[in-house]
Amino acid sequence: MDIEYPESQAAAPGGRGREGSALVWIQAIAGETVILPCTVSVKVDAVIPSVEWSKEHLYPTIAFLYRDGCETFEEKNQTFQYRTNLFLKELKRGNASLRLSNVQLSDAGTYKCKTMIKGRPREVGSIELSVGESRHFISKKVYI
Repeated sequence: MDIEYPESQAAAPGGRGREGSALVWIQAIAGETVILPCTVSVKVDAVIPSVEWSKEHLYPTIAFLYRDGCETFEEKNQTFQYRTNLFLKELKRGNASLRLSNVQLSDAGTYKCKTMIKGRPREVGSIELSVGESRHFISKKVYI
């Protein structure tokens, strides 16, 4: 899937990918790389000490965990090993989007982006990822 959101969040059907927004829907083809958008409202060059990406109905739920300047592997679900990363240079601008490489059919589901700013946890948004085996999977949907 040719989605790139590292600089700014593009609008997505069903939501905007912004703090407090509705669920965002993303479609991907197995084997591709997809960006799950997450933008945090921050002051210029802010420090975001923690970003957590989790997937519902998975144990452990953690797809990616960033704490105190580096990725934390201890709590990460092994199915995401070597397949997830953030745009670290973009964090100071509030971009906490997750890059998921080599998307698997089992990656389909609801993902949540959470941050910790000034000691307060904040759920920023939810992403519903659908994964298909071929381009024929991608369909046009109408959202009202």
